[in-house]
Amino acid sequence: MTTATCYRQQIVRAVTGWAPAITWSVTNSDLLDRICARLVDAERAFEILRAKGYGRPGLLLHEVAATIPDKVSK
Repeated sequence: MTTATCYRQQIVRAVTGWAPAITWSVTNSDLLDRICARLVDAERAFEILRAKGYGRPGLLLHEVAATIPDKVSK
């Protein structure tokens, strides 16, 4: 599993180039932290859905979510 810190470093590197992420200052650190936390949550949700048998390898998270049946009323 990728951690929020790993996502943060990958995002900073993607925006600033391949210099170490620690050498760049981030203007809105709180926002970047929230984005990274959401990425970690989305990855975990994807793992849970796949472990429960939804979707198939190669699908994106929204495609796996679409395979979940609608709530059936009793």
